[in-house]
Amino acid sequence: MPDRPKLTSLLALALACYVPHITEEALTGMHDDPGIVLALAPLASLSPRHAAYLTFQVMMLLLLATTLAFARGGKARLFVVGVLGASLVGEGHHLVHALFTLSYNSGLVTSLPMPLAGAFILRSVAREWRVAGSTQLSL
Repeated sequence: MPDRPKLTSLLALALACYVPHITEEALTGMHDDPGIVLALAPLASLSPRHAAYLTFQVMMLLLLATTLAFARGGKARLFVVGVLGASLVGEGHHLVHALFTLSYNSGLVTSLPMPLAGAFILRSVAREWRVAGSTQLSL
């Protein structure tokens, strides 16, 4: 098993991809992207303080649920890392959008390696998922 990356290393890879990506999106106006505007539309009728508080509460619940699932180990841990891998693959939407519009979109530059990292993570998780079905994980 030494040639397989540990799940914590895969989490670190996801973090290394997301920090610059989130920064690029924050600095280049992703908050004005039509998809983001649509997703956040239900919060528009709330006061800014209420919307921020509700967003914080939802994110805290997601953080706690994810932490609990990761801490449980086994397939729950693999599921958490797999979701991160899938979300990294999904960041390929930036390149698809750029190819259709022939223009830059917020987050494009830092999104380029993300689908590759996501595919690597998903491949690693799939391999470990098969092992988890028959043995105890030591990750």
